[in-house]
Order: sequence, then C-alpha cells, then structure tokens
Amino acid sequence: MKPSDYQDIYGYAESLDLLNERDCSNDLGTFIELVSTTVPNGASILDIGGGSGYILARILDSRQDLAATLLEPSEPMLERARTRAAGFAILEGSLQDQSDKLEQYDAIILCRALYAMSTGHQQRQATIRLISRKLKPYGRLFIHEPDALYDIASFETRMKHCLDMPPDAFQSLWQTVKPALERFNTGVRAGEFTLYDAQMLDQTLLPEGFTLLTRNGRSHVYRRTS
Repeated sequence: MKPSDYQDIYGYAESLDLLNERDCSNDLGTFIELVSTTVPNGASILDIGGGSGYILARILDSRQDLAATLLEPSEPMLERARTRAAGFAILEGSLQDQSDKLEQYDAIILCRALYAMSTGHQQRQATIRLISRKLKPYGRLFIHEPDALYDIASFETRMKHCLDMPPDAFQSLWQTVKPALERFNTGVRAGEFTLYDAQMLDQTLLPEGFTLLTRNGRSHVYRRTS
C-alpha cells in the first residue's frame, strides 16, 4: 500500500470516530471488551494502524494498568489521536517503517488494519512474521478485520438508525463515509485489499506459529506459541 493511499482511506477521521462511538458496526464493542478482559495485568500493548486512538482510549478506560502504544501512518488520524492521547504513546508511520523502533509487546491489536497491509501470499506471510517478531513469546494477537464487501445501501440504513441525526447533517456525514466504503470495495475487487474471514486468518497465522485461543464473530484472539 502506497503512503498516498492513506488519505484516501482514512481521511474521514472525524466521521469514523463518530461511527465508532455509536458502534454503528454493531460488533466493535465486543472486540474492545474482549481485549480489555483478557490482556494480562500490566501488559504492554501495541495497536498497529490504530487510527485516531479510539480503541486504545476505550480499552484504557477500564485498564489503566496497560502500557499502550499507537502506531498509525495517517496524519488526519494522528491529529485526532493527539487530542485524545490519554495514557498511550504515539508513533507515526507503518509497521515496516517503524519496525526498528518497536520493542516486543505482550499483546498486539489489528483492528481494520491488516486488510490493507499486504497483498499476495508471500507479502502477507512476511507481514505476519514481522508482527510475530514484535510479540513476546506466548503474546496475544487480537484481530478484528472486514470479512466481506460492504453492502453500501444497508450500511447507510444502519447509520441512519444508529445516529438519528437531522437529514441535512446526516447527508453531510454520509458524503464523507460513502466514498471510503466504495474505495474499500474497489480495493478488494482489484486485489489491493484482503478480506480476512476465520478460514483466511487460520490459513495465514497457524503456519507462522500462532494458535487460536478464541473467536467471537469477527473478533479473533491468537497466541504466539513460542
């Protein structure tokens, strides 16, 4: 993925924050709870492609004992993260760019990030091996990824229901969200992005020394085996 693409995908930072806060995806809250309740006490945790820091902030609401770091390449998202940064460190850049600066962590989060990090089998496995090297032995990898194309009409209907905004305000918001959904669908069809359902995740992670601990819908927890 080219650096110039980050703006295309993440340039609607404020709108995405609003959708996250209302949990318009219906299952993000489940993922946050899964991380919050299973990460060991005092653990170090890295959120790769963590966007505006919304997820880390939510986790830290109940887990102030964690040493958390946000890694994010998009400047619009980083601007939001800096206004929110309560209790977590911020690194600008991609996993590949910042690899030498990253230590090993007890846990790593990939939430709506892995799909855009690599394409093709060899590049995908190389990315997972790099992630594995940034996990301590027996560290946990928490994943929440798109597993299907967006049904844009259904997404719009769900947004209207969960946001309950005046029509003019909703249309203004929708004009920032819809192009990002279309960009995602186009990227998947072109082979630029990868969908990760349970089978695809297992095929990608198990050969690289991970074991599955648990999954709940689109939320998956793996452990590095050594």
